[in-house]
Amino acid sequence: MSQKIKTLKQAVKPAKSTKASSSALSELSDAVGEFIRYWGFKRVHGQLWTHIYLSKSPLSGAELTRALNVSKALVSPALAELLDFKLIECQETNGRTKKYSANPDVFNVIKTILSTRERNLIKNAQNKFELLEISKSKEEHGLDVDRMVNLGSMITSAGFALEFIIHNAEDEKIPDLFSQIV
Repeated sequence: MSQKIKTLKQAVKPAKSTKASSSALSELSDAVGEFIRYWGFKRVHGQLWTHIYLSKSPLSGAELTRALNVSKALVSPALAELLDFKLIECQETNGRTKKYSANPDVFNVIKTILSTRERNLIKNAQNKFELLEISKSKEEHGLDVDRMVNLGSMITSAGFALEFIIHNAEDEKIPDLFSQIV
């Protein structure tokens, strides 16, 4: 290989520190993706959000697709879902390209998610419990009545705890406390 070609390849090759930071960012976005899977999101949501949140400037869908090395078909609906939960914000540039930035109010984002998704999950569990409670199937299936009462109490307690968190999230002290913990 000629010296000119070697020199050219070295000139276009990213610096090792760029590769290392890119790899570290990829590993972090994977870890965040795995973490938020336990919150009911998909791994790609966490990966996208991490890249968007840490970026100095808004990112386009194409930039995110390249950064994560995934398909546009995976990125587009995930971005729409992140927008729905108000985790990210969208700005249009040049009338066509959408660029995404993170909602800086993370605490309010968590409150929004708890107020919508988790509240609906608990209400659904309460409704299903009430249906079982009034049906005759508990006797037919030989269910333990004491455990039924305990399960109902657990669901109700979860609902009360969630409502407490949501309503007290409006208290200005909670975000301050949260920032001290982190």
